Amino acid sequence: MEQKRFDATLIHTHTFDMSDLPETIRYAKDRVEDAIKVVVTNKFTYAKDIAAE
Repeated sequence: MEQKRFDATLIHTHTFDMSDLPETIRYAKDRVEDAIKVVVTNKFTYAKDIAAE
């Protein structure tokens, strides 16, 4: 990946907030909508980090 031979964004198919964790797990487990890489974000932590800057 460091050599840019493969675009990792191609496998990142879904992003969910931590508050949607059960749905996130369902997407990953059952491959809903052909999910490949499911990412969980925590908007609260992100907002807190930005505020600290």
